[in-house]
Amino acid sequence: MLTGAMALYGRSPECRKIDELLAGLRTGAGGSLLFTGDPGIGKTALLVYAAERAGAGHVLMVHGTEAEHQLPFAGLHALLAPVRHLLPGIPEHQCAALSAGLGSGPQPVPDPYAVGAGTLSLLTAERAPGLLLVDDLHLLDQESRRAVLFVARRAAGVGVGVIATMDPCADGHHLEPHQLEPLDDDEAEAVLREAAPVPLSATALRRLVRTCGGVPLALVETPAVLDAAELGGGVPLPDPLPVGPRVLNAVRRRAAGLTEAHWSALLVVAAAGDAGLLAIRAVLAELGLSAEALESAEAAGLLRCHGNEVTFADPLVCCAAYQQGDVPHRRRVHGAFAAVTTGAQRARHLGIATLGLDEPVADELERAAVQPYAALTMSAVARLLECAAELTGDAAARARRSTVAAECWQLAGYPERATRIGEEIAHRSDDVCVRAEVQALLARADRVRARPEQARRTLRREAVRVRSLDPDRAAAMLLAVADAEVLAGEPRGALAAVTQAGRLRRSGAGPPPEVFTGRRAAAIAVTGQLVAAREVWSACRVPLERLVGDGALPVGWRGDLWLWYPVLLLRLGELAAVTPLLEELVFEARRREIDSLLAGLLAIQAELHVRTGAWEDSLAEAAEAARRAGRLGQGAYEAAARLCQARIAAARGDSDRCRALLAQVRQLTSGLRLGSLVVPAEATEGLLELSLGDDAAAYARLEGAARHAEAQGAPDFGRVPWVGDLTEAAVRSGHRDEARRLVAEVAAQGAGSLPLRAVLGRCAGLVTPDRATELFRAAAGTGEPFEAARAQLLLGESLATLGYRAEAEAPLRRARDTFDRLAALPWSGRAQRALDQEDPGHPPAPEQPEQREQREQREQREQREQREQREQAEQPEQREQPPSWRVTGLTAQELRVAELVGRGITNREAARTLYLSPKTVEFHLRGIYRKLGLRSRAELAHLVGRDGNQGESPAR
Repeated sequence: MLTGAMALYGRSPECRKIDELLAGLRTGAGGSLLFTGDPGIGKTALLVYAAERAGAGHVLMVHGTEAEHQLPFAGLHALLAPVRHLLPGIPEHQCAALSAGLGSGPQPVPDPYAVGAGTLSLLTAERAPGLLLVDDLHLLDQESRRAVLFVARRAAGVGVGVIATMDPCADGHHLEPHQLEPLDDDEAEAVLREAAPVPLSATALRRLVRTCGGVPLALVETPAVLDAAELGGGVPLPDPLPVGPRVLNAVRRRAAGLTEAHWSALLVVAAAGDAGLLAIRAVLAELGLSAEALESAEAAGLLRCHGNEVTFADPLVCCAAYQQGDVPHRRRVHGAFAAVTTGAQRARHLGIATLGLDEPVADELERAAVQPYAALTMSAVARLLECAAELTGDAAARARRSTVAAECWQLAGYPERATRIGEEIAHRSDDVCVRAEVQALLARADRVRARPEQARRTLRREAVRVRSLDPDRAAAMLLAVADAEVLAGEPRGALAAVTQAGRLRRSGAGPPPEVFTGRRAAAIAVTGQLVAAREVWSACRVPLERLVGDGALPVGWRGDLWLWYPVLLLRLGELAAVTPLLEELVFEARRREIDSLLAGLLAIQAELHVRTGAWEDSLAEAAEAARRAGRLGQGAYEAAARLCQARIAAARGDSDRCRALLAQVRQLTSGLRLGSLVVPAEATEGLLELSLGDDAAAYARLEGAARHAEAQGAPDFGRVPWVGDLTEAAVRSGHRDEARRLVAEVAAQGAGSLPLRAVLGRCAGLVTPDRATELFRAAAGTGEPFEAARAQLLLGESLATLGYRAEAEAPLRRARDTFDRLAALPWSGRAQRALDQEDPGHPPAPEQPEQREQREQREQREQREQREQREQAEQPEQREQPPSWRVTGLTAQELRVAELVGRGITNREAARTLYLSPKTVEFHLRGIYRKLGLRSRAELAHLVGRDGNQGESPAR
């Protein structure tokens, strides 16, 4: 349904009522409707809809206005103007009363009853329009309002339709009101997408939905006052958001009882940010305003005060209040806040309040921005640094601050803003090093967004350009080249770049020596030389871990360190060390909204959880990583995340999903030339074939992956355990000699990674049958859950083959239980079939095609039954209702934290129980409080205790 060019979203019930009234009018039946709601809620749009549906010539319409509220009969004069020529046709005394009121007859005091009756007679006269539309009935003058209400109460009996709107606090005089509610989020998003002149970014869409609060007028008007870059996500939205004049007017009407002094006080609150009530009171006193204005605003429902916190009940009021004053006045307010706040708060206000060049202020802003462990988001850091650059007179210092600001915008997920700043720096500066640094900054982002080979060419070129002028800067650029080489699948090039960077290092101005050493270890690990990589890493482990956790701003080589160091630990099998490290880095990236690193970190965390057996967590993290990476155009991170999902689907035998995900991975890999993902993608499809029992197809896939890895010089044994899959596929498909050769070549690298050592032990058992039981037993006790279960399975099958049926049962059951927990049904089915063998003295015969088809059909049936059971368990009438706090959008980890903390244990105890850090528990608690509307642990304990007997603990 449309009104003009805009659809009426979320108003279907009201439109049906209007359609029913119009249908009744066509058959001679009348009626009246009264719609109420706050200004801007969409009441006028419903009247426009009614007018369009009724058609031209059948409607009388009037809008109440404050300007004519005190003018008697002004509303009737506008309403009845099209039908005044019908006055002679109504009873004489009614005509006289109406004529007097409308100013076209003698001026005796009109009889109110005669005026109402005359209006009704006029509307029921022949050829008179049968529909009366009154907008803002409460703003009509008293005489006109009485006449309209007189007609509305009698409309049903005389075949007249009356549709009126009014504010909710006005008196409807016994007419039944229909209250209009704000639109829900989905409806608000639909309105914004239609109203916006350009496609909205996800961040802008969420912010606009939250700020506009479902008010249609704000949803339609606010995008019009923002530019295309802000709407599209190229630059962040201003805070507070600007709103249009009609929204300002609507907000002021909602708070009609407030004086200009109240609005001045609200401007102070809007400018305060998170300064707190004490600072707000101090600024009010400085500006000569009374703090009692806050109490009046709170009584009017515009503010919420709790302790030292002051927040707006409606974000639109905050936006409107901030726009009440002119720019100089707002600057004075921020200057007053700068005088009563400290740290980052002071820096923010000081930056807004300062004009011209001011080096001391610029220094203070920079110190606040780069403070270790600061609570500022990355976009706030970028704003401070950009403001500091604008206040800086020295060209070199200005360029340096602008360059760091540009990289912070990159980290915050606004590459367009970073590019614009970089172009401005290059235009203003003739310094070769400055211009090279800008090009390198943009190329570092392009490593995961564009083709890594393009990025490495740019980085190499700029490193050559500055190596004689600034060797340390050139060395940092070559470290970035190493990352691009790894992504492109060129580990030898990465190793050469790191070696060259180490030779260029001259002073302490660039990355410290442990970064070069660690980056060398990472490059060696990609080549498969894990023992050598471990030796190099051991020499720099402690200082590297200190660097990762020092709280410094992750710009330049530090941002790269956040990504390549956890991957190095994964390759070396240091799962116990990388788990808390990734928890901390993901926590910090979320806390500071470092969006450009968060997708990569989540993809690495998803890979970690694939290996540690937390597959559901891995799928959730990979899905979030792919979504975030897709939004930012980070194809390399998206491909890595999709590959994690595909690996799990392969192990579970989900052929359709696995191949669909691999198709996406290959498309990204081909388009961006991400050579590093070619072997893992092929190996994943080989695992799928192995899971489905097609050993020959699995061998073909995995053998092709091995050839490609050999050609690249990048076997990367420590990241994807394709060696174990290839060995098993080779043995099961009759290529035992090939398997034996492969195991012999790789065996020496087992000392570099404990999980790889377990996989190689399993492989050795496959190629040396006389020691199989011993080797399988050793491999089953270590490694990752899925790989260890496979060793248990082979151990059980080996024991059964040797006739030790009783001894085989335990490892087979352990394997089956692990596979069941992981929902790896093909492997679980294989373990169960081994348990069901009637003749354990003989190895199971190779599957025939008919047997394989029957098995696949049985597994598909089991999957379908499990899915149906889950769906049935989710039906509300067939399950016990969980406590309300568990169905409010909490994540699985938040549910576990809420359950434990709600039972009274400390953050540190919860962290130990869930294998998290206390900081991560604290982060989850903040999300729980926000989603549940809580303020303290006591309230959470009360909520959990109240619902303690409902459902099962999510932590169990």
